[in-house]
Amino acid sequence: MNAPTQNLSQRAGAFWHWWSDELRELLPASLKNQPTERDRFDIFAGDEETVIEYVHNGAGEKMVEAKRLESLEQDSWDQIVALADQYPPRLFLQGRDYLAIPVKLPKASFADIRSALQLQLANLVPLKPEYVDWDFAALERDDKHVFVSLIVAKSARLDEIETLFAEKSLMPPTFCVEHQGRIAVLRRPLLLSSKPADQNKKAFALAAAGLLACTPLVTWAGAEILLSREETRIAELESVLEPRLAQEKQILAEEMVRRAAAPLLKMPSASNRLEALAANLPDTDWTSSVTQDGQGRMQFLADMEDRERAEVGLSRSKIFENLEPIEELDAENTRDRVRYEVGR
Repeated sequence: MNAPTQNLSQRAGAFWHWWSDELRELLPASLKNQPTERDRFDIFAGDEETVIEYVHNGAGEKMVEAKRLESLEQDSWDQIVALADQYPPRLFLQGRDYLAIPVKLPKASFADIRSALQLQLANLVPLKPEYVDWDFAALERDDKHVFVSLIVAKSARLDEIETLFAEKSLMPPTFCVEHQGRIAVLRRPLLLSSKPADQNKKAFALAAAGLLACTPLVTWAGAEILLSREETRIAELESVLEPRLAQEKQILAEEMVRRAAAPLLKMPSASNRLEALAANLPDTDWTSSVTQDGQGRMQFLADMEDRERAEVGLSRSKIFENLEPIEELDAENTRDRVRYEVGR
């Protein structure tokens, strides 16, 4: 994967994590986690009264109805329905709706108390195991034994309450028993179980959530497709332009060489200057110490019988148009000895 695609994937992954959190906040409370002590909705169904507790952010309200759950007025049920939209309800069985049976198990059973109780359930409860919902609360243990309370409730009673909730268009509650400071959970509703009257609403809600959840995936996939198309287009353009770019690069390199060599091409060669010097200098004169540097400047030392005649002869050649004397030296007799420089 190339760098642009990898960066895009990383950004898409970060966006997906953010979007998942946002979608989770849109879910109704009934589809979220189980209640906490700071946020909960509990119903205590007693033999003679019903207590409703609602807690939000650690603060809440408590309502007491001097009636059994089945006998509550419609106003009370309206309150329960309104609260159930905020948090999934827990229903605590009380009084004769459950039975707590003390059980002593070997210490080795502590690692898997539920399996140990399951094996002995038929001997511990007065009904057949298939007719009860049960859980346990571990109380204490010593060096040899584990002491637990087996909490049992008739399945028929729990079914009656679920039917009552369904008639009120409510999700079934989580059935609990609070025993000696511990909470035993006898039955949990299915995570996505629906209110009978809200099947269409639930279907639409799930469909909308699905569409929202797909948004980042569609966005990422679309970006990947567009990026792939652009990469293909770039590759096609490169295949077309590559010969032209190579040709232009070669032309540019040749032009740079030509410009760099231009001063050298315009520079008179040393051999041409020597030939011109020999041709235009009088026969009575001669030269020595001839040099030419990299800039094309030539210097030579001339020993002349008649300086004026020699300079006139040299000036006839274009090569010596810029002839300048730069140093006069002592010569024998009446001869002149001068060092000349010829520019480019």
